[in-house]
Amino acid sequence: PGPNSPLPWLLQCVEDLIPDKSSPYRKKLLLGLNFYGNVYSKLGGKPIIGHEYISILEKHKPKFMFNNVSGEHSFTYWLVWVYFILKRN
Repeated sequence: PGPNSPLPWLLQCVEDLIPDKSSPYRKKLLLGLNFYGNVYSKLGGKPIIGHEYISILEKHKPKFMFNNVSGEHSFTYWLVWVYFILKRN
């Protein structure tokens, strides 16, 4: 698990594409916003898209944490599974 698009990585991409800070092309460069994310569990991870993300927020109302290194927010939520095992004769 980790960030989707860490801020240092985005900055490095811009610098690699247009190294000259005074270049007029820098003002024309457009960076997109991600409308997807990833969910992780002990069994692995999978990508999710916007409406799935919103559904998790509405259902679990998690508290966001901001990572100063990556420049991204994240949150943790828990799913509780209860299994009932019936004794058979």
